[in-house]
Amino acid sequence: MRLAAVLVVLGAVAGFALAGLLIKGLGVEAYCVKCREKRQMQDAQVIKMKNGRLATPGICPECGTQMFRMGASSLLVPPA
Repeated sequence: MRLAAVLVVLGAVAGFALAGLLIKGLGVEAYCVKCREKRQMQDAQVIKMKNGRLATPGICPECGTQMFRMGASSLLVPPA
């Protein structure tokens, strides 16, 4: 049972990295507080926060406000 769980996790991580390499550069959707709409973030990148979780910061293309999405996007490569 443990081996199966490890293989599933490794497969998910490998697929996550592969998806990021194939689709890198596409916008990640997040909510802009100033525009009050969901928009595609510019300059989105995956970061690791102090608590070890992943997040995706970026910039709103319409108003230039900083946007922040909790969790990593499957469109971007996670940090090493």
